[in-house]
Amino acid sequence: MIRCLIGHSKGTVEAEVAQLASQGEAIADLNRVVLDGDVIDMEALQVHCDTLPFLGGAKLVVVRDLLSRCLKEKPLRDGLLAYLPGLPDHCTLVLADPALPRGRETTALTKALRNLPGATVDVADQRRGRPQVAWIVENAPRFGCAITRQAAEHLAAVLPDRDTIEQELRKLSLYRNRTGTISEEDVHLLVPQSRESNIFAFADAVSDGRRRQALALLHDLPNQEPGYVLSMIARQFRLILKAKHVLHTVQSPKEVARAVGLTRAPPRAVNRVIAQARRFSVDQLASIHAHIARTDFAIKRSRMDPATALDLLVIGLCSIASQR
Repeated sequence: MIRCLIGHSKGTVEAEVAQLASQGEAIADLNRVVLDGDVIDMEALQVHCDTLPFLGGAKLVVVRDLLSRCLKEKPLRDGLLAYLPGLPDHCTLVLADPALPRGRETTALTKALRNLPGATVDVADQRRGRPQVAWIVENAPRFGCAITRQAAEHLAAVLPDRDTIEQELRKLSLYRNRTGTISEEDVHLLVPQSRESNIFAFADAVSDGRRRQALALLHDLPNQEPGYVLSMIARQFRLILKAKHVLHTVQSPKEVARAVGLTRAPPRAVNRVIAQARRFSVDQLASIHAHIARTDFAIKRSRMDPATALDLLVIGLCSIASQR
């Protein structure tokens, strides 16, 4: 049997492999092998698949990232497609790959795999929006908790892929002691990308001078100490100021990311910093940083209630941004 899993998360692949192992006859640890498709050659793969199982029964061979490599190496692709029709009956072969690039070659490869006897090809729907949200709601119970649709929508909006979503679902479930339902408030509190998304939206509102929305977003930031919230605001505008200076000499988002220290950030985060940098003048950004410093001083010296100080800060930043 041949099972192709394309675009599925690592957790989904592991669950599928576990299910196949439980269905197989006497699949012991010695009869289960995981191979790296980036380095395996056809001869080695054939040896693993053809070798009879230890003490009889069945054998399970899992190969990761082989199909994506086949798209780049035609001899490997031709060799794999030539070998698979003769796969021994005692072997179940799982080919697991991340989402393959769209194109004629990918379509031809998946079509050829589907036409093989005893083969199934399962391509995950990783589109944004409803498919992703539905997948989160369906898979959350694997980690011990249900999840509200609002929380699922928020995770789908801020996280880049299903592997990352699974990591956060595991963390959120542990926070909930594997009982109950994960709420949107839990996501805001524990998921770093959620806090990042909120601070970007906050900076957008400030840069447009939308005072009411900026205040609402400020109050929606995670329930942390005022000093932490202020540090989030300061960091965001520090990145914007750095990007403003860098844009005089470079234009590529990758170069900007490298210059301001966002090399590990997703592209959308870098693009939003660049967009915000273009909205402000250098003088405005200097005034904003001075305002943040004064607010920090007032909070640390207990000269003002922290919540009031942050509200006044936002009003002041929006006023600065309105001075076009």
